[in-house]
Amino acid sequence: MRNIRKVVAALHEVGIYAIARVVCFKDNQLPLVRPEAAIRDGRHGGLWRDHTGMTWLDPHSEVAHAHVVAVARAAEEVGFDEVQLDYVRFPVDRRARYAQFPSRRGDPERHQVIAALLARVDRAIDVPLSADVFGLTAYRDGDPEGLGQSLEHLAPYLDAISPMVYLANWPRRYWESPRPAKTHALIHNAVRRVRRRLGDDIAVRPLLQAFKWRAENWGWGFVLNQVDAAETAGASGHLFWNQSGNYHMVASVWRHIDRKGRTFARR
Repeated sequence: MRNIRKVVAALHEVGIYAIARVVCFKDNQLPLVRPEAAIRDGRHGGLWRDHTGMTWLDPHSEVAHAHVVAVARAAEEVGFDEVQLDYVRFPVDRRARYAQFPSRRGDPERHQVIAALLARVDRAIDVPLSADVFGLTAYRDGDPEGLGQSLEHLAPYLDAISPMVYLANWPRRYWESPRPAKTHALIHNAVRRVRRRLGDDIAVRPLLQAFKWRAENWGWGFVLNQVDAAETAGASGHLFWNQSGNYHMVASVWRHIDRKGRTFARR
């Protein structure tokens, strides 16, 4: 905690707004010590694992909710300016048909379970609360995929929402022939749809792609195209994601963006 506090203080010294990313239910540690709070596998009764081999906490579990709240409070305590919840959803990959939820009581809608967690975290902290959601949620009303991410039900507890509109996450027709116009439209329309559905009381801050996978035209143009799509759609800013933490390309682009608006210094 002391080291994290120092890192946050160092970020503040150079004017950086520090967001704590809190991974909620995809957890490869707590289920091992608190298996009663984990999703179980209906085939053998052991811990359920997704296609990457990761265990998950049961989104219905009081232990899981209390854990997320505790981490969010700790993030605020060490000085983070915002708490952003990630993997705040149910698993839906091909193995999810074997998932069993031992902590479920009654038959609540999945979006009610997720909204209950957001409400609890929102009450527990004073800094802004945000969440990452699947990019597909921007285009589909309700919760047809069973993620628990019905935007209208989550928004009342959030200050910002980040649809993950990475090109690589979309169907093959998008990334197999990644024409800039198609990528631009995907992001632009997603932001506009979320803004139209949720209004102006919540910041719409899309998560954009900062990695080369499935981006055949990766480079300056790819990054700038995404930023332009978000900004011209009325986004409240944007975020980039690279799992390895390599943001050299994005940093290079940002250094050349005209800070006054949507005019870019280089194409």
